[in-house]
Amino acid sequence: MDNSILEHIAQAEQMAYAICNAEREITYYSAILPHFATPEALKLIATTNLQGQRLELLFDEFVGLEDDLDLVRTGQLNQLRIEMAARIIPDLTPPIQYLTLKVDRFEQNTLLLTVFDVTQQGLLAQRLMQQRNEFYLMLNRLNFLHTEMDMVLSQFLSFNASLFRQPPPLK
Repeated sequence: MDNSILEHIAQAEQMAYAICNAEREITYYSAILPHFATPEALKLIATTNLQGQRLELLFDEFVGLEDDLDLVRTGQLNQLRIEMAARIIPDLTPPIQYLTLKVDRFEQNTLLLTVFDVTQQGLLAQRLMQQRNEFYLMLNRLNFLHTEMDMVLSQFLSFNASLFRQPPPLK
């Protein structure tokens, strides 16, 4: 398959990919991959060529998971997947980016990294969670008011009942 077709599909779907060798260094990558790398890492390496760069240097999410990446590479672990990794990126609007990172064994002794931009799903999930929390706050407030109304009604009824229990005044 023509690489330009793969690049077009990857960009249209907001997806990037990279092949990494046994040392977790990038040997091949899609043109859109730098868009998903940690911005601080891109400033640190000060180059647009990512070949030879270590995976965990470009993606902070993999720091501390080097042993797991090696297990995937050797086939002892099927896949390493990080869902909805959130990053604060002030240059974006909104200033947050959500990514799903997936690492699979590719060919003998290599890894295939696939990165998906799931920002829209992340923002929707965040909005839904916010609305759910606001709903529960409103529900708690209504329950509180219901309890308050019950207390007022009970005091009112008890006061009126006491009026009727008293004997009428004598003439």
